[in-house]
Amino acid sequence: MVKVTWLLSTVGFIGLFSSSVISANTVVIEKNETNFSIDGGNGVANNRQIVLQSSNASNVNQQWNILDVDGRFIQLQKMNSNHCLDGGDGGARRQPVVLQPCNANNRNQHWERIALTNGTTRIKKRGVSFSIDGNNGASNGQLIYLWNSQNSNVNQQWLIRGTGADNQFGLDPNKEPWENFDLSDWVIDTPAFASDGESERFGELRWDEISAESRAFFFTHTDGGMRFVTRLDGAKTSTNTSFVRSELREMLRAGNTNISTTGVNGNNWRLGYQPGNASNWGGTNGVLSATLRVNKVTTSGFGVHVGRTIIGQIHADNDEPARLYYRKNPGDDRGCIYVSHEVRDGDDIDFNIIGNEDCNNPSNGIALDELFSYQIINEGAEIEIIIRRGDRDGAIIGSTSFNMNQLNSGYDRSDEWMYFKAGAYTQNNRGNDSDGDIITFYRLTNIHD
Repeated sequence: MVKVTWLLSTVGFIGLFSSSVISANTVVIEKNETNFSIDGGNGVANNRQIVLQSSNASNVNQQWNILDVDGRFIQLQKMNSNHCLDGGDGGARRQPVVLQPCNANNRNQHWERIALTNGTTRIKKRGVSFSIDGNNGASNGQLIYLWNSQNSNVNQQWLIRGTGADNQFGLDPNKEPWENFDLSDWVIDTPAFASDGESERFGELRWDEISAESRAFFFTHTDGGMRFVTRLDGAKTSTNTSFVRSELREMLRAGNTNISTTGVNGNNWRLGYQPGNASNWGGTNGVLSATLRVNKVTTSGFGVHVGRTIIGQIHADNDEPARLYYRKNPGDDRGCIYVSHEVRDGDDIDFNIIGNEDCNNPSNGIALDELFSYQIINEGAEIEIIIRRGDRDGAIIGSTSFNMNQLNSGYDRSDEWMYFKAGAYTQNNRGNDSDGDIITFYRLTNIHD
């Protein structure tokens, strides 16, 4: 197969939301909209309270290793020491956050990362509703403590940035998504309203034209990942669409506007079993590969809509040969993954990959903020889905495949055409207006013959 889009190579990952990282990840934790970071002071001392100091990524006192605890919580270990951030017993306003010898079994050293919609992170102490708070403003030596958790509290909004050498994915948090990723053959549809009342679209070779409104839904996160955000009261791509999305659409024409976006042409590809002259399409067969984290799903509304989003697709003219879903029920620790195959002009056929049809907290499920990878593969009449825990070389934790000939799917015709989609396509239109999804991609590759 010919590689059409290729993400940057690998070096070591900082992992803002690292749930399954084995090695430590070194980061600086900066208070949002300031130039001050969490500092542990020279050397180590038991019960030393941490403070803010002017940000300096090369200062080892501001470098913290992220240590995974159990896939949901982390410890924050001071560089070149065996001391970790400790929130003390229980939780109370102005309770000091101090250094103590690292102990993976000590729950006072377990922290949960809460992804906020402005790209920052709230760091919550395990088991209590108190988070790390940097106090009002910022100055050298300003004490850091616990305070009642509140997403809108600017003192609890932290930017977590890698120190440079530990970025496995080669992503620069200071670059735009299209500078970190080759998006020359993709466009983005966002929940921002265009002049016609529908979704804004930008991309291919004109990414610099993206609006400020769309940037709120598609941007580079502080860990360098490509972040997709949706909001239920946002714009939709057409009057026939029920759901909002912040989602990439494959465009094999790569900016050649002489080729239409739709139809059997060089912009779209064919399934491997479709008849016709292969040269009429932009490719045959396909593999969509991604490494990502689902940071947030909807929690309001009712029924199967709640917590359900599409993270990758094979899309045809009007139907979808493959829609890959992530779904997590409110209150569950882990989510399920399944794929829907839509028979042309017919009904969906669902295939469970991780978890059952009720998605009841599957034992091998994927937690929010957990790194995982998927592949959507078409070869001939077969479509196969593979899910791995961690990066693309991680252990396979689920897979399924189906044969479109055997299912009489109806795509074996010469007038059909395909394209990949990837991102956050929220499958909930019954929740609160402000509810939505947050998904961060670290690799994205689309390949065709």
